[in-house]
Amino acid sequence: MYKALPIPTDYYTVQASELLRWFDRAAKYYRLVLAARLADESPDEILRETRREFERLLPAIPYIGGRKNSLTRILIGCTMSLALYRILKGCGVSVKEIGHIVVEIEESRVGAYPRLLVRLAGRYIHTPVGKRRLKRMMVEHSQEHNYPGGWVATFLEGDGQTFDFGIDYIECALVKFFDQQGAGEFTRYLCLIDFVQQRALGAGFSRTTTLAEGGERCDFRWKRGQETRPAWPPTWLQGDRF
Repeated sequence: MYKALPIPTDYYTVQASELLRWFDRAAKYYRLVLAARLADESPDEILRETRREFERLLPAIPYIGGRKNSLTRILIGCTMSLALYRILKGCGVSVKEIGHIVVEIEESRVGAYPRLLVRLAGRYIHTPVGKRRLKRMMVEHSQEHNYPGGWVATFLEGDGQTFDFGIDYIECALVKFFDQQGAGEFTRYLCLIDFVQQRALGAGFSRTTTLAEGGERCDFRWKRGQETRPAWPPTWLQGDRF
């Protein structure tokens, strides 16, 4: 049962100016990939339309606790990708091609961070402090701020052999929101950016199933010293060049 917590109806719209500035800062990564991928389209025009679509989507983004929930930033960032998906699909671009584009955008964005700092962040999550923080976040986000549109997850202590620690997501804000927006086909492509981020961190990440692929959960696992290794490529991407 979800707690009867107040849900603001204008949380994102009152921040529209700030969120649009966030989009504008991210646009440089979008522009580079769009120019390389879509020779027959104008990146600037696509970005203008995507920005407008992102602004139109703001009232629809589910409230999951606002700034108290760090996953709110992920939800907002993924809404930018949802806006891009809608614009590109309207231009006749396939969902698979859009999937390639969003993965490459994330590769470009992550690649701009100082490599040393990224690696230090990857080591931090394996420290006792890092694991306690992650465990606390899962409790707070899934229980104390239990909003219907959010994530629900459980932190798992590892067995020391197959994994050090993990998270099982049994509800996903993106799956729920994207399904509501008629974009369910796109969600599993967006999930692929987790591997981009985790490879950069070098944190020893693996995952074998997701809710977006029709699984019962998203099984995030970490093992120190292990290569980031999904069941790769996912069965639904067999034969693709990802």
